[in-house]
This record gives sequence, structure tokens and C-alpha cells, in this order.
Amino acid sequence: MTNKDNNDYSFIFWVHLIINLIFVFSFLLFSWWLIIIGEIILQLQYIIMKGCVLSKAEFGHDEACIPYYLHKWKLIKDKHKNKIFVRYFLPVIVIILAIIFQIVLNIRPLIY
Repeated sequence: MTNKDNNDYSFIFWVHLIINLIFVFSFLLFSWWLIIIGEIILQLQYIIMKGCVLSKAEFGHDEACIPYYLHKWKLIKDKHKNKIFVRYFLPVIVIILAIIFQIVLNIRPLIY
């Protein structure tokens, strides 16, 4: 497990949590095309910054936030597989959900 010098539930944790929740539910909140733009920016951040900026601020290196806490709370066993799911599969799932809800089912996003 990652050793953290600071409190596990610091200000950065809460910011990270809010951003992750917005991302997961973005298919209900934002237009599908905004979600795709956001995902491209997120993936570019992973490539250019060699990981997540908030994770580096929170952990000191590129420890994935969601797998770290799910492992800490004993909800998952393999952080590496979960990190791959969160980084690569979850964004595709969110985009597919946005397209299904907004284009196929014609449900408008709540915000924009």
C-alpha cells in the first residue's frame, strides 16, 4: 500500500472525489460532445504529465485515486487492474452512456 505522509482525507482528496463523481455522472450532466472533449483532455494529461496531476499532488506520484481508496476500504484486491479499468475502460463506458442517453433516448443533460 502507498505510504502517505499526510492525512488520507486531505483537501486534495475531497477535490479529487468531487471531480471523479462529476466525471462518473457526466453522462447525465453534460452534452456528449463536451464529455468527449473532456476525455481527450484527460488522456492528454496522462500522456503529457505521465499521470494524473491531482494524484501526484495527493500521493507524490501517479497512484490512481479510485483504486487506492477502494483497496484501502477493502472493496477491491487488485489496484493495478482497477487502475487500468478507471483510466481506459470507464471513460469509454461514460461516453457510451452519454450517447445512449442523449442521442438514442433523447434525454437532455441536466447542465449543458
